Amino acid sequence: MPDYVEIPILPVAHRCGIELNPKTLDRVEVEGYCPFCHARHNHLYLNTEHNQWHCKKCGARGNAVTLYARVHHLTNREAFRELMQDSVLRFYQKPQRPVRTAVTNLAPLERRHDVYYDLLRMLGLSPAHLRNLLERGLSRERIGENMYRTMPDDWRARRDIACELAKTHDLSGVPGFFTRDGEWSLWGKEGFLIPVLTKDGYIQGLQIRLDDASKGKYRWISSNPDYRDKQGRPVFENGARAYSWVHVTGDPSKTTVCITEGGLKGDAASFLRGEALFVCVPGVNSTEYLVDTLKGLTPEKILVCYDMDLLGNSEVAKALQKMRRTVTEQLSVPCETFLWDPAYKGIDDYLLYRKNKAAA
Repeated sequence: MPDYVEIPILPVAHRCGIELNPKTLDRVEVEGYCPFCHARHNHLYLNTEHNQWHCKKCGARGNAVTLYARVHHLTNREAFRELMQDSVLRFYQKPQRPVRTAVTNLAPLERRHDVYYDLLRMLGLSPAHLRNLLERGLSRERIGENMYRTMPDDWRARRDIACELAKTHDLSGVPGFFTRDGEWSLWGKEGFLIPVLTKDGYIQGLQIRLDDASKGKYRWISSNPDYRDKQGRPVFENGARAYSWVHVTGDPSKTTVCITEGGLKGDAASFLRGEALFVCVPGVNSTEYLVDTLKGLTPEKILVCYDMDLLGNSEVAKALQKMRRTVTEQLSVPCETFLWDPAYKGIDDYLLYRKNKAAA
């Protein structure tokens, strides 16, 4: 038996019974449902170039052999032997991918901000979404300042808004915007928009809090030009993918920085704590922009305020420890984990409870 043979990831995923997103099968990274954290959204990514896998929800990762071993409760050696006996795997041919046309570069921050700012000025906020935000402890004034807006659920309305913006803005490379049949349009789902800001208040990108949370609560407003239809044609011409930008909210001059998951949670927590400085990652494993964001601030102390379900989730706990080590090494700033009553999942929930208790 050879010392090392690279096992293709896709047929192994099929053998493991993993449900894959058929719309992503022609991409380098195929999406699927994680068999370990059982998240309801496609958080599992299978890289078919390097035959690696990674769940962005629970942080589990590895190669084709470790995936098969973990699913079937085998050692890596046992898993490798079983897989090498499968002729389908041994003679598997990697599918040829369609040649990609040039991808439009991401628009610079200043242009993205201008487009998003004017987009939000054109939109309103529905009564249902206003109630949702008020129930989180935000004031009407703060809701207005933060520019939360309801996304139009009709594609025609989104197209008309995009065409109007195109009269005064270059929309190419702005995530969420794309052309179809020569007309500009805007991707969207039913929900409300959350601006994701830099420390200077520039809108880097937009997230949407979905009304239907059965497939995950939050999505980036994105128009990745790599997405293709069944005929291999780009779905989002002149578009751009969103990245895992970090949201900054509160007083940026403060020296105590709180790190939490999600921009909306950070907005509410900062407001409830009197403009406390919160730096908000999109998820516990989406921290690629975190250190650079912290370096742009003046932290003397860092408090990690991840959701309290970390106490029962070993993968989240591992991600937290890894993040704390990285931050401590890169910034030489004390980094502590802040814990509270686990009856309240998020830091915003806990701070709202304390506010209501004090007012009673």
